[in-house]
Amino acid sequence: MIFSGGIDGSLVIWKIPENSRFDLNEPYLDSESPSMGSQVAVWDKCHENQPIWDIKFNTNGNLISVGSDQSVGLWRAPTAEEADQQSPGL
Repeated sequence: MIFSGGIDGSLVIWKIPENSRFDLNEPYLDSESPSMGSQVAVWDKCHENQPIWDIKFNTNGNLISVGSDQSVGLWRAPTAEEADQQSPGL
């Protein structure tokens, strides 16, 4: 999984396809949910709609985000098994 933070304060977890080949120059769309692409989870407005400056993944399975609003967020990231079972956007 890959984690990203946006300038709109959103935090997104992305699923990477396993054991398959895909073109890095083309968007990857999940066949089960093409409208969501490969997003596993999305948290909107994490930092009062302010940009997220940094994201760290700790050994406890949590995401730590730092926003330009001078706040720090602690988020429970799904395990790989949970990510496979979740619907996108949850």
